[in-house]
Amino acid sequence: MGFGFLAFDQFADGQKGAFVCRLLRERKFLGIERLELTPEQAQVLNKVANAVNIPYDPKERVFDFATVENKLPDTVEIPAIYYS
Repeated sequence: MGFGFLAFDQFADGQKGAFVCRLLRERKFLGIERLELTPEQAQVLNKVANAVNIPYDPKERVFDFATVENKLPDTVEIPAIYYS
């Protein structure tokens, strides 16, 4: 899931919507507002990011859901079920 935060700006609008829906499900069912990676997970994400030339600092291990939710284009509609 961490890669979605890094690559969000490069996603097509439909992919952005799908990713935000996943975050909303995580919030609803797990009661979390952010993704927190372990140092090991951050190192794996760093390798993936390097492989596709996306900048990432593995010291940044917390990703707030609101960061990408606020970037969602107005043209992408999220079904109401994700907000209930």
